[in-house]
Amino acid sequence: MKKILITGFNGFVGRHACAEFRRRGYQIHGVSFGEITDEARQLVDEVSACDLSDPSQTSSLDLGGISAVLNLAGFATNTGGDGELIRKINVGAHVNLYAHLQELGLKPRIIAVSSGSVYDPNQAMPETEESNLKDVATARPYEASKI
Repeated sequence: MKKILITGFNGFVGRHACAEFRRRGYQIHGVSFGEITDEARQLVDEVSACDLSDPSQTSSLDLGGISAVLNLAGFATNTGGDGELIRKINVGAHVNLYAHLQELGLKPRIIAVSSGSVYDPNQAMPETEESNLKDVATARPYEASKI
């Protein structure tokens, strides 16, 4: 059976992703920060509470058998906020998780979720992945962390 790691599995998108991957026959290892409710535990086969922005916590995750990662973890706000904290969470979650996968010798397929707000609005529509990004120096903290 294929096994996927879904970070942020108990958020809005994560709940839907769990249902779809389960429908497709995946075993799901869910990772979330903070309290994990009984309802959320029912979405996954295996669950871990972990602050992925903390390298020591991340390196303790048992990721055996993972063949895919859907990384939905992050601090979601586009109204400003503490840039250092947003960067620590949104960038750190990726860096620490991928470093741990590399240490384990795992090479899963990875989907890392970004945001449409990273694109420069002053360009032709529709936007694509090749569209121009905002200037990271003038982007809001959330946008900069996703760029």
